[in-house]
Amino acid sequence: MVGFEALIRWSHPSLGFISPVDFIPIAEETGLIQELGESIVTMACEALKEFSQHEILANLYININISAMQILSRTLDSFIREQISMYDIDPTKLNAEITESILVEDFKAATQFVQELKSIGMKVLLDDFGTGYSSLSYLHQFPFDLIKLDRSFIQSTSDNQSNITLIESIGFLANNLGMEIVVEGIETEQQMKLAQNLNCRYGQGFLFSKPLPKEQVAQFVEQFQPLTI
Repeated sequence: MVGFEALIRWSHPSLGFISPVDFIPIAEETGLIQELGESIVTMACEALKEFSQHEILANLYININISAMQILSRTLDSFIREQISMYDIDPTKLNAEITESILVEDFKAATQFVQELKSIGMKVLLDDFGTGYSSLSYLHQFPFDLIKLDRSFIQSTSDNQSNITLIESIGFLANNLGMEIVVEGIETEQQMKLAQNLNCRYGQGFLFSKPLPKEQVAQFVEQFQPLTI
């Protein structure tokens, strides 16, 4: 285990559970995503501060998702820098995930944002790789540290040999560019074995754990048993 991805959940007092699929688009449309994003940054920094004081959690990182609107606001990078300083955390333990859409929407703003985060010491991940149309053209232009391969690739390998070839080819390309691959959506041991055989070092998915509240993280890590095949 190397780290976690921060996921936001909404448990409404009268409506019950509301999926991020429903409220994130509304937050983006209304502009509330900026305030929401800052709150997530703060909560992630608070969690990392707690992790640093716990022996079994001290070396784990947290990934936060950054929306295109947050990047276009041109203020989030300064806020992240302030929070890292305020909580006195190791910036290499806080990673940012961005999607290809911002690269298409405003290449210059995305470039500046990525460069600023990397100057702090953070890692930057390209999320949901393979779902857009111009991903390959951007890989050599952006200093990404990791590529998160969209879950559709690994979940379609059982009946699609071409997807296996694609994963292998993307892994080879990423390796030549000095990047790592994270395979998303691993739900079975067979999928994990396939990812291992294709020399993908990192995986994420329900096979390892479903989303957990922060309060359960320490106990989960203590009891975690690495899967070996």
